[in-house]
Amino acid sequence: MRWCSRVGVVLAFVLHSTSVAALDLAGLCPEKLTIDTTTPLTGLRTRVEALMQSDPLAAIPILCSTIPRVARESGDDSLEYAWWVGSLATPLIAFQN
Repeated sequence: MRWCSRVGVVLAFVLHSTSVAALDLAGLCPEKLTIDTTTPLTGLRTRVEALMQSDPLAAIPILCSTIPRVARESGDDSLEYAWWVGSLATPLIAFQN
């Protein structure tokens, strides 16, 4: 299962009571992503948290490119992976509003 499909399943489960769950995530994430393998995950997380306050939609490329890295490094059943996938909810909600 592609990671983007897993993201869709997780978000559909988490957000099942809202219209956000109906969004197609394949259209949300850019086709070609450059995965940053040099910046520590804590640094990327800090950047995403700052962007969530000012421009949630600008956080989408970072989230989309970091999720596969987190799955590879921490496992897709880890709390770290859950934070990154769950963080997609903020820009999706901002997009809906």
